[in-house]
Amino acid sequence: KKVVKEGEMQKKDENTRQQRLARDGIFLLRKEKEEEEEIVLCDGALRFVADLSRQFEDRRRQLLLQRQKIQLEIQQGKMPCFLKETKQIREDKTWKIDKIPQIMEKRRVDVVCLDVSSPSSLWHCINSSADGIQVDFDDGYSPTWSNGIKAQANLIKATRNNLLLNAQLPKNKTIMIMRPRSWNLIEEHMIVDGIPVCDG
Repeated sequence: KKVVKEGEMQKKDENTRQQRLARDGIFLLRKEKEEEEEIVLCDGALRFVADLSRQFEDRRRQLLLQRQKIQLEIQQGKMPCFLKETKQIREDKTWKIDKIPQIMEKRRVDVVCLDVSSPSSLWHCINSSADGIQVDFDDGYSPTWSNGIKAQANLIKATRNNLLLNAQLPKNKTIMIMRPRSWNLIEEHMIVDGIPVCDG
């Protein structure tokens, strides 16, 4: 009876949360709640993604349409060229990029973590003594909703040194660099104001 009651309370809390988010125009569409969602999808995180979507979605769609237009022009024989807006930079012989941050200067060996949803895979990458780890959220793993939640949770756990039970991470300065999903993709499991958010 106690287990049933706790389950009912959790379901009630989740329904209350969904109603609260719905008032802000935020909806999560999934069959069931993932175990790691509490680590990744707090209300603040969801509202942050919603704010980004509201601010940049129109611009994202404009850029995608512009890309289609350029592709069509190339297919019709028009050669691509440099942007007029960057002409001044290209002709300025003194122009340089900003100084590379010190933490990024030593990048002799990088490894790619292809399955971030696997704690052991990420753990082995961190323990490889490489200077940097490219955490691949794009092509490296099956980007289902469940795997995405697990992958985000694994990164959070890694930064808190509790990725695996009884397995301490090395005290090195390995840099984790996230490679996000492409901006042309959408995340159908999260809806903001009736529109799926960008998957990147």
